[in-house]
Amino acid sequence: VMMDELDIKKEIEISTEALRELNDTLRRKLCSYEISSGETVHTVMEGVNWNGSAQLIFGKSVFSKSLQDQQAILRLVGGFDVFNEDNDPYGEHDSALFKYNGEDFRWKWDYYDKDMEFFGHECHVLTIYGEMEA
Repeated sequence: VMMDELDIKKEIEISTEALRELNDTLRRKLCSYEISSGETVHTVMEGVNWNGSAQLIFGKSVFSKSLQDQQAILRLVGGFDVFNEDNDPYGEHDSALFKYNGEDFRWKWDYYDKDMEFFGHECHVLTIYGEMEA
């Protein structure tokens, strides 16, 4: 499906509300294993018909943790809902800081075209990493 064929006219025209809903939906689904990393997803929200993929990437500090710790971190990220003007100034729910076992971590969304070369909204990548990796 070509980007022009979607209800999204241009990547940058996605409303804040639609982007926030898409970010929340994909984050929750990735972190609860409802969708697999790289799986194509079709969803309609705020009048936007979105076809794309979502990927999950762990930074070194998360990847080096036990499977049990990784799953706990995913639950924290998937359930995160403490957004405010300080940690979400644009209202897009695209990044947040959190603590796990006394360590500082961050999760954030990056947006790419289908070839993962340029900015776009065909592939959303959720990265979870330790603050020291930033």
